Amino acid sequence: MKDGIHIPHEWFKYHNAPAYFITYFGEIYFGTIWELHEYPDRFFIVQNDKIHTIRDLKQEERTLEKYQQIGREIRDVNVIKQIIDYEFGKHIPFKNLSFTSEQDFKRMFVFGAAASTFCIFGEAGKKFRELSLNPPTGYEIFDAKYDSFITKYPAAKISTPLFESKDKDIEQCLEEEWQAYKTFYSPQVANRHINLQYYIQELFSAISKEVTENHFRNNLYSLFLNKLQKHIAANPKERIALVSFNYDTIIDGFASQIFQNPFSTMGDYIDWDKRNILLFKPHGSCNWGWKFKSDKLNGNTQATIPEALYQQKIEPWQVYFHLLGELNEVVAQNSWGHEWGNDKHYRGRFTINKNLLEIIPDNSKQVYFPALLLPYRDKDEMVMPYDHFNAMEHCMRNMEELYLIGWKGNEDLFNRLLERHKGRLTKIVIVNPQPEIVKCNLKKHFDISKIKNVEVIKDFENFVLNKFAEHLA
Repeated sequence: MKDGIHIPHEWFKYHNAPAYFITYFGEIYFGTIWELHEYPDRFFIVQNDKIHTIRDLKQEERTLEKYQQIGREIRDVNVIKQIIDYEFGKHIPFKNLSFTSEQDFKRMFVFGAAASTFCIFGEAGKKFRELSLNPPTGYEIFDAKYDSFITKYPAAKISTPLFESKDKDIEQCLEEEWQAYKTFYSPQVANRHINLQYYIQELFSAISKEVTENHFRNNLYSLFLNKLQKHIAANPKERIALVSFNYDTIIDGFASQIFQNPFSTMGDYIDWDKRNILLFKPHGSCNWGWKFKSDKLNGNTQATIPEALYQQKIEPWQVYFHLLGELNEVVAQNSWGHEWGNDKHYRGRFTINKNLLEIIPDNSKQVYFPALLLPYRDKDEMVMPYDHFNAMEHCMRNMEELYLIGWKGNEDLFNRLLERHKGRLTKIVIVNPQPEIVKCNLKKHFDISKIKNVEVIKDFENFVLNKFAEHLA
């Protein structure tokens, strides 16, 4: 198009025939190319079920915002690395999530960063907060006290001035970078974000080990789970859903010890036939990953995997669809429906198969790519197996009581799921010293005014020490 985006000639056939468009940031869109004369600096990939929608728009509806909701906007042809016009990927079997009338799923506890940051009670909590391996809040992930980890990762080092200049609003900074590199081809930024994932994985692995091994005496997670165990002993039919938006494995570790039932496989997290507690981690976990097909990149290298990926300027799509396996190995055809249902405008996509996630064994010689969603502000996604997602939805549909502990309520997708599945919900307990922030975030998608009982408790410590018994009576 004149004075606009220049679509390669060989792509013209995709104006009339749908294809799979593989982006360098690792998402795969399916649809037909649509050019619009009123917006010559971009084009859209429109999936089959949206074609009539875009054709039937009235003149007053033909706004840029509307087009962005219907199709996938492309402003730089370089973000598309490959186009294929044949079906690829395996159809994967999802776990059969059967349940019986002997199982009761009425309570869900959601944990945010503040729960881990302030997971020590009493006077010991003040000293814990000052430690070099105190779990960070979202604003603290790149604080100076973590410099021994930051200096290992060049992307972390060069990103810290940006975060400091923006008052440590890390989520906003990373969100701006994500939107920029999604819109225009920015391989350096994409490569840097891969390096940041490895930094976060190492940091939270070290924090988890430190807390579970050395800070068990006054630990709120441990006390909470101990009390939960006693409650379950008297109510064996009950299945408790725990949702942690944290990368750390603190709650995982104490749950494994207290219930004497470790999370050894991904299936263990949702095994409600053999367990009374289920654990969901929508943003991934520092001990989760996708296994590399080979631990060598472009021949022999003495560098570690994070160093090699960074030095060789590897992009996400190369990791997902080459280093972890070929397209037909790592993409699930029937994942489209999951991604379609999670998108607020019902736009489907394909990406790396989340059911291929594994628990990374301690001291493993095998190398993995971290399963962690970077702390973007608005990136509407979850990084956990599809089977876990389906099980979490089942728990939501049956929950009557929802406890939000140290969580800001700012995950749009999770809030939309709450709105969708709130049919039995009669009680919300907000455990947070700033409850109005939580309520404000929830109200963007989830109308809490319709909930019969909304209660506020000032913090995690007060809830576990003083309020637990009355709420689980």
